Order: sequence, then C-alpha cells, then structure tokens
Amino acid sequence: DEEGVRFGLGMMGSRAVAGSLEAGEVARARDAGGAALTEVMSAAGFDPARVGDAAARRGGVSAYLELHVEQGRRLERAGVALGVVASIAGLGHWRIDIRGETNHAGTTAPGDRRDALQPAAALILEAQRTMTAADDLVATVGDVSVVRGAPNVIPGRVSCVLDVRSPSEEALAEAAGEILGACETAARRHRCELRVSEVKRFAPVAMDPRVVEALADAAAAECENPPLLTSMAGHDGMNLARAGVPCGMLFVRSIGGISHSAQELSSAEDCAAGARALGAAAASLARRT
Repeated sequence: DEEGVRFGLGMMGSRAVAGSLEAGEVARARDAGGAALTEVMSAAGFDPARVGDAAARRGGVSAYLELHVEQGRRLERAGVALGVVASIAGLGHWRIDIRGETNHAGTTAPGDRRDALQPAAALILEAQRTMTAADDLVATVGDVSVVRGAPNVIPGRVSCVLDVRSPSEEALAEAAGEILGACETAARRHRCELRVSEVKRFAPVAMDPRVVEALADAAAAECENPPLLTSMAGHDGMNLARAGVPCGMLFVRSIGGISHSAQELSSAEDCAAGARALGAAAASLARRT
C-alpha cells in the first residue's frame, strides 16, 4: 500500500515492517465511504491487532532493493535506460481550512466580501513562485474544495492541501513557511479565518552506500553512465532505511515522464534491463554478506 490513497496511510506495509506504524493510526483509519481499515483487513483474513508483529521480520533482512519507474523525464532527457537513487527527498503535507462569508456574487460589493477562495489562490500562486525560484524543490496544491460552491455565490469555506518536497529539510521548511505565509497574509487582507495543520512529514533519507555501489555497477553493465538521482517521490525504502535496513533503489526510464496515469509507460527493453540489473545487484550483495 505504497500510495495510501484509500485510507490515507501511505507506505503502510513498509512502515509496519519498519516499526513506525502505530496501532492507533490503523484503528482510526477510514476511507471516504466510512469503511474502517480494521474491518477491511479482517475481511481479507488479516488480524489488525498483529500489525506490530511485522517489525520482527526486519531482523532477517540484510538489504532492501526496489525497482521503480522514474516518474519523471531526467533519464529520458539523458538518453539513459537506468538511474540509481542516491537519496529520497523529504515531503510535507499541510491542510489549510479557510472560512470567510458566503454571500451573493452579484449584490455584495468588493469591500464587503470575505472571499475564502482568495487566500487559497494566494497559496497556489506562491507555491508556483517559490518552486520556480528554487533548485531541487517542488510545491503543489492539488486538492482544493469549495464547500457548497456555486457560480453566483462568494465562497465562504475552502479546504486545500499543500505538498512540498525537497532533498533539503531546511529548504523544505523555508519554502513551506513562505508559501503558508502568503496564504496567511491574504487571509488577513480578506478578513478570513485560517487554520493550518501539518498532516504528513517525512525527512529526506540517504540510501546505503554499499547498496548504491552494487546497483550502480549492475546498471553500468546494462547502459552507459547511469546517473545518481534524488527521488522526489516517496517510496517504501525510505521507511526501512530509517529503521536501519541498508536500502537502495533503481529507476527505469519513463516514457514522457508520466506516472499516476493510464498513460504511464516504460519500454519492455528498459524494464528488462532494470530487472537484470536488480538481479545482478542482489546477487552481488548476497555474495558479500
């Protein structure tokens, strides 16, 4: 469950093995339809009360290797089939709830408005500005909801989520502060109430040098000059790495850099090269163990 879309607990399986998945999180988790994660797990034959037992498996793991599509265009632009992940960027999610005043769009004068969408607009524009001005940082507002919105109604309540990612924890925190600060300024200007809550935070994590070396040697046998890359997306390996498991990742070139879409595609040849490199690296690490 790396994506965590249904219950909001991203990378639930690897977090369980890493020992960082709390029983309370599992007990509280529900999907959009109200179904409890514990009930769904029980129906599938799992015992939610034993989630913590998964961490015992970690002691028998000498290394963790993960093969994944790049989800970007760096390899495609470089004309290389494979890349080796040296680190995984940090990630932060903030939920922003804005309350203004619902009123008639035609009869309410500009000075009388408390438009809750205006601070959200400032948030989106500042995210774009901050991202464009920075190196190795991305900021996105991909979830915006106008509560009971209508064409002839001034938005009285808006909810949105800010996603910021960077290999640098300091850069991530600074960018998030600037973006949320612009939203707060706009909220004061438009006389709106603002509530900001951090709902997810993962620190950047480095991959294990020994595993990276094995993957780099194996990838070099498949293609010329495979680059070392930072993954800007979160992956299961980040949880296991924090728990002390030596981790490494190999990226396969994505066609057009498209992912999380029905158009996501990598060539069969590149996938085969990735599988061979993964197998060779695993065998190399096993011989050294």
